[in-house]
Amino acid sequence: MPSDYRARLDKLHYADFDDRPSFVLRHLCIVVAATVLFLATGDPTAPIWAIIYAALQVLHFAASTSPKTGSVSALRFYAALSLYGLTIACFVTLPLKLILHPDPIYHLTSAIGLAGAGFYFIQRHDPGRDVAVMDGSMFSLTLIVVNVQLWPMFSDTIDRVAFGLVCTMAILFYVRALVGNYQRQSAIRDAENRYAHAQKARALNQFVGGVAHEFNNHLTAILGNLELFELLSDQSERREALGNCREAASRSALIVKQLVASSGRTRLAPKEIDFATLTRQLGPVLRTMLSENVTLTLPAAATPVTGYVDQDALETCLVQLVLNAQDAGGPEARIAISSGRYPDGFTHSPALEAPAPHVYLCVEDDGPGVEDHVLPLLPEPFFTTKNTGDGPGLGLSAVQGFAKQSGGMLTLSKSELGGLRACIILPERAHSSGS
Repeated sequence: MPSDYRARLDKLHYADFDDRPSFVLRHLCIVVAATVLFLATGDPTAPIWAIIYAALQVLHFAASTSPKTGSVSALRFYAALSLYGLTIACFVTLPLKLILHPDPIYHLTSAIGLAGAGFYFIQRHDPGRDVAVMDGSMFSLTLIVVNVQLWPMFSDTIDRVAFGLVCTMAILFYVRALVGNYQRQSAIRDAENRYAHAQKARALNQFVGGVAHEFNNHLTAILGNLELFELLSDQSERREALGNCREAASRSALIVKQLVASSGRTRLAPKEIDFATLTRQLGPVLRTMLSENVTLTLPAAATPVTGYVDQDALETCLVQLVLNAQDAGGPEARIAISSGRYPDGFTHSPALEAPAPHVYLCVEDDGPGVEDHVLPLLPEPFFTTKNTGDGPGLGLSAVQGFAKQSGGMLTLSKSELGGLRACIILPERAHSSGS
């Protein structure tokens, strides 16, 4: 399957290039060894060997780097795997050549080189099946070649047999070590997958429990007020009971709307929206919704910022974020709305679905904030830091669902005001994936 070849190609690339300190150290040792051998002997074989090895590494890097889009063919994967094999073969050719040199110091150099290659193969984290098979095969073949090279040097048959047995046992122990390492890594991956499934099940249970709890509360209110309506004779009291029913039904409808937004399935009609104009028009509405002692700062209109987004949905999300900020900051909260071009003002820039450029709209408060480990949990459905009964915990989840459906994302971080900084990152222009 193409997706399987992509995963195998990524594993192949990861095994050889992800550990940067090891990569730098390996090539530094190669350069130093080639330079010393050339200066000591004047033989250009070592520098030529180093150049060929570097060229193969470049080709292997290019072949094993997965394309950002599209599938990975079997031909692409096996070409990268073949280049990896050629790279290993090139690496061991110089030690195999040095082992036949008459000077014993070269024998030691050769042994150190081969041992270094073996240790390098076996210490890698999660190399994958393909790399493990290739490493074991190349190491075994190398020891076989060493045995064939040194066989004529032994005059006694017993010495030859003993050396052959030593090489055979080394191959068996090394292959067993590779298999054991692969099995341990597989067990770790399985444990991580089981943990991830358990976390998903826990999140699903929390989600289902939250939905059931909220709807049970509202249905209880509706049914209770309907019973009162049948028992009461006073018309004003009956109207009040019906009003309570409507209010509970409206809250239930709002939960359904937020659930749909959280799932990213809301029907959107995106268009180019100027954020300064949007906040200026929405400002009076926001101020009437907030407590009179709350300070609301709107973004300056000096630099125009335009996003490609559904205006009604964005206004709803902005209202939700501002109300959340008031709940966090209290009756005298300071709330600031800002906008700009992403990633200006962000300490890290996560990947987004829609292609660049992007813009952002942020809401900050001066509340107590939340702990770092709590930040990733805030957008989860029915997770809330408010007191019981103050809200179902779907506001940020709905905002995140809207942002993702629009090709952006919601980021949460600490604010310079001291509280929470919630930013909706959105595409600046229309993109091919649509909404």
